[in-house]
Parts: sequence; structure tokens; C-alpha cells
Amino acid sequence: MTLRLSKVVKMSNFNCPNCGAPISGDRCEYCGTQFIDCTTLRPDKAFYLKYSPDGKKTIVAKVILESARHEIEHGDIDWGRDIDGRMMRIFSSPEHFITVKYRVVN
Repeated sequence: MTLRLSKVVKMSNFNCPNCGAPISGDRCEYCGTQFIDCTTLRPDKAFYLKYSPDGKKTIVAKVILESARHEIEHGDIDWGRDIDGRMMRIFSSPEHFITVKYRVVN
């Protein structure tokens, strides 16, 4: 499973980075943004993964975390002009990728 993030935010005081409201459980109380807490996953402990690949059928599997990796892909560097007409480098925002590999166990 690879998660593609548009931006990485630091969770401070357990408030929603989307709207600032308090977070209750795995959802924001105000805007409904869902959060997946992977901080408790350990490679030596099995857990149950529930997902719906097509939106119709739900699959539940007992899995073990094999690895988790965070990568940053830096965007292209381009040239442009500032407000005074001087040449300057323009950096596009980096993209963050989190790759989680798990193995299904019986």
C-alpha cells in the first residue's frame, strides 16, 4: 500500500490540520477528516486490516507489518522573475510518499 500525501503536517495538540477543530478518535469532530494512526504498528505484532478496494466489498485480513518507508521526491527547479523583474529560481513543492508493506498471515 502506498499513500501519496499532498503535504505533511505536524499534529500539534491533537487538532485537525485541515480545520483546527479537536480530533475525536480517528475523525475530526468538525470536518470529518479521517486520520490513520500508524504509530502503534509493530513488525512483531499482527493486526487486522480492513479495507474496501472497490467500494463495494470489504476485506478483513490479519497482517504483519514488514516495512514502512517515507520518501520525499523534490520537484523540478524552474526559472522565473520576481516582482522587480530579477531572475530567480522557483522550486515546486516536494511530494511525500509513505510506503507500507505488510504480509497476510493465517
